[in-house]
Amino acid sequence: MSTAPEAESHQESEPVKPPLLPSRKKTSPGWWKVFEFFASFGLATVVLFFLFIITWVGTLEQVENGLHVTVREYFESLYAVYWVNGVIPIPLPGGYLLLLLLFLNIVCGGIIRLRKKPQTIGILIAHLSIAFLIVAGAVSFYFKKDGNMALWPGDSSNLFQSFTNWVVEVKELGTDSDVWMIHDSDFKDLEGSKSRVFTNDALPFELKLFGYVRNSELGVADGGSSGGQPVVDGFYLKPSPAAKEDEMNVGGVLCEVLGKDGSKLGESVITFHPSGKVFTFEADGRKFAVEMNRERWEVPFTVRLDKFVHEVYPKTNKPRVFRSEITRTENGIDEPVKISMNEPMRYKGYTFFQASWGPQGAGPNDPKFSQFEVAKNPSDHWPLWSCIAAFIGLALHFSMSLWKFSKRSAKKSSAKSETAAGEETVPPAASQPEP
Repeated sequence: MSTAPEAESHQESEPVKPPLLPSRKKTSPGWWKVFEFFASFGLATVVLFFLFIITWVGTLEQVENGLHVTVREYFESLYAVYWVNGVIPIPLPGGYLLLLLLFLNIVCGGIIRLRKKPQTIGILIAHLSIAFLIVAGAVSFYFKKDGNMALWPGDSSNLFQSFTNWVVEVKELGTDSDVWMIHDSDFKDLEGSKSRVFTNDALPFELKLFGYVRNSELGVADGGSSGGQPVVDGFYLKPSPAAKEDEMNVGGVLCEVLGKDGSKLGESVITFHPSGKVFTFEADGRKFAVEMNRERWEVPFTVRLDKFVHEVYPKTNKPRVFRSEITRTENGIDEPVKISMNEPMRYKGYTFFQASWGPQGAGPNDPKFSQFEVAKNPSDHWPLWSCIAAFIGLALHFSMSLWKFSKRSAKKSSAKSETAAGEETVPPAASQPEP
């Protein structure tokens, strides 16, 4: 009896899966995280929000504190403090810090990280123009010089002075030597008992400045009270409430002259007040003078006021004609120029605006002087170029978007037309006879 061999069972074994490893998130280097922060939309949103806030707050503060103080505290600073009803302080980022962050955000997110392709060329141009506009503001902030020049008819000048900046000038009398100037940024913090000594290797003395007052009147001690202010040579600086417009303030500082050996050579009150006087002293057999003035700059040509025309509308004080007729002289060549309210003179990097006139209250037939606002700004036309570039970039982007939209719409319309035409050409199905 034969037996059938048992069939051998062949069972395939399942492949062994490798053990699962714990998942790990892809880590980014630290510099990339910083880059992503500066390139983020969140940062752009926060910066634009606070730019709106300080613009609103600064507009309100300008009514109380004037233009120059408000600009300096809110827009030219890293941070600002807004006081609600003079009691509650609210810290805010300043315009300087916000524009710096906005510039980094545009460069990182709108230029570097932006996908470079033909469809984004317009956006890239727009972002570059905004970054260029911020650069123009920075160049203006650091290098712009602006001030005023006041001329009576027949007078001429090639100097204009700052609206707000002070300098203490030291010059040797009877010589053509250079004037030693100490800018107010070096002594405006010397209020109260603070003092600072300034030296110049070419001069045989040192100058000690102290007791700076932002807006002052010249007081005479004469045995009376000086209100706690230091008395120098019988005079003292009487503090006055700061004017709303900073250009109306009359600064002053106390000055003490020290010899190289530490001996005291003299002291005086240095002020821009009309009743003040030039402080003179001798050192090493030489005579010197010290006075306070607005910072002044020289232009490479001379301006002479020939005629000032100021006319108003009948029965009103609204100016109808506000014009200065001047002669600009350079290298012995005279050129007549007219400067009016909306037509400044631009020449060799300088711009002369018709700003004001005086004296206030002068009658129609009284003589008047003309006051020009003078500005030298290396980035004068950069904002215009930036706006033109932004317009070109946005126009290009919207034109390309419109063209793509029109192309897609035309393609959809064509497809619908072909579908409708195909349905019309299909013959109707033949009817079958009933059985």
